[in-house]
Amino acid sequence: MTSGEENSDHPQSKIEEIQRRVEEEQFGPWMIVER
Repeated sequence: MTSGEENSDHPQSKIEEIQRRVEEEQFGPWMIVER
């Protein structure tokens, strides 16, 4: 996986991916239950 290319191509999606991981770490299964 080439993270460098992805960062330059889709910076927004990368940020969303990080936010999702942070949310999953904080809320865990609660996110799945609410969705």
